[in-house]
Amino acid sequence: MASGFSDETFTYSQLNNKSCIITIPSLEESLQIKNTVEFRNVISQKLIGVEEIILTYNTISILFKKDIHLEEIINEIEKIKNQFNFDNKKYSYTKWEIPICFHSDYCEDLYTLYNKDKKKVEAYQKNILKREFTFSFMGFLPGFLYLSGLSKQMYIPRKSTPSLNMKKGTVAVGNNFLGIYPQESPGGWWSIGRTPIAFFDRDEMPPYFLNLGDKIVFIEIDLNEFEHLSKSNKFQLVLNKEIINEF
Repeated sequence: MASGFSDETFTYSQLNNKSCIITIPSLEESLQIKNTVEFRNVISQKLIGVEEIILTYNTISILFKKDIHLEEIINEIEKIKNQFNFDNKKYSYTKWEIPICFHSDYCEDLYTLYNKDKKKVEAYQKNILKREFTFSFMGFLPGFLYLSGLSKQMYIPRKSTPSLNMKKGTVAVGNNFLGIYPQESPGGWWSIGRTPIAFFDRDEMPPYFLNLGDKIVFIEIDLNEFEHLSKSNKFQLVLNKEIINEF
């Protein structure tokens, strides 16, 4: 396995004449996130005319203010990649304790999946509480969190028929990811619980408080505590967190 981006071959594509999408070969998870975040930071400083940079787990989408010539941008990016030693950059992240409520109304999908077998539902939920998840990228809705960290035994294929209304704060499983719905919307993932924490608020700047690579562990709360916390402003709510530095 290569040690960092300098040894890897990027692939490039475009959505339109104002974009450049870099696809990055998969590395070990913490190294992947460290290098993706660091390379984003370098690009934002070195490339001219960048309007926005969007990260996913293995892509960096660069949106420009004006039309670009893709080959020229690729040459610039390759120069940047070859000039920096990403492996020596410090990787810092925050570990968050996030409350989750497993009231039966919030995990109907699990009961459906396990034919109302309460023991199997509770066993699955206990495994969620034992695991540490990594914020890998945001998805199909603004603020929809994709969290990696499920064991293979916990993977659940997406529903063949999506639900029409997944509630805000729903914690759900789709294939190998755990997701958190930032608003009510249709969705094909399986609900396993609900959190009172709002992870995305377009009226705030920045509109979210997590950073790519942050870690999450879930702490179980009951329905009364869920309803109480739901009334709190997330920026006033004190969440347990720990800042961790790795090399």
